[in-house]
Amino acid sequence: MPAILYHGLELFVGCLLIHTFVWRHYRIRNGGIQLGVIFLVLPPVMFGVFILGSLLGIRRSQEIAWLASGLSYLLHCSLSGAYMAMYTALISFSPSIAILEKVEAHMPQGLKRHELSPQWFTDNQLSGVRRKNLLAGGLISTANDTLVLGPKGRVIAIGFSLFRRFVGLSDLANG
Repeated sequence: MPAILYHGLELFVGCLLIHTFVWRHYRIRNGGIQLGVIFLVLPPVMFGVFILGSLLGIRRSQEIAWLASGLSYLLHCSLSGAYMAMYTALISFSPSIAILEKVEAHMPQGLKRHELSPQWFTDNQLSGVRRKNLLAGGLISTANDTLVLGPKGRVIAIGFSLFRRFVGLSDLANG
């Protein structure tokens, strides 16, 4: 049982190190695809290479414990899913995090509310990077300086809107 935990964590940390290396050295335009390839596609491909090497006699291996391997990969997928969901919050500008960092920089005396920097809350900071990501991902496009939903963007917007209504949350577009 501990081997499952260790192998699942090893797999996740290995992918995290690969992702960190790629992120620091190569600016990828579509981070979602990059994350999916590194965290969800690369591990089974490497496992397949390991099995193929074992079958061809290139590398001797012990008998594969399929259940343990599957459970390790399930743990890896769970950790990877949480990381990928949190990734956008980590790389994007967050007004809440900016406020926390500003207050933390002025501790222990604290920060008066009127001392918060209004330059954080510009159109470029709040929606600029998000708009560029949506354009790069093909979710929106521009026509006559107007933002227009693309087919993928429409599916996602309708899906989220229906889900939010289903669980009783307010419509985000209306504030």
